Amino acid sequence: MHQAYVVEGEFIDNQTLHISEPIITKKKKVKLIIEELNNNNIEKKRKFGCAKGWFTIKSNFNNPIEDFKEYMKCWN
Repeated sequence: MHQAYVVEGEFIDNQTLHISEPIITKKKKVKLIIEELNNNNIEKKRKFGCAKGWFTIKSNFNNPIEDFKEYMKCWN
């Protein structure tokens, strides 16, 4: 069975690659596939609260749903 890891890294020199997280394997030999990334392809960190105002929760959100009353009898 094969196992694949996807990690990002950067070359220190032409023989050394620094990867962003450790890879744990018992194998001595591995196959390394290198894909060049443009700066545009690198994911930007998510900003906390950037979706504020996009969603609203109605005041009756936690009220029981009429269609589930039959099922909820066992929980009361």
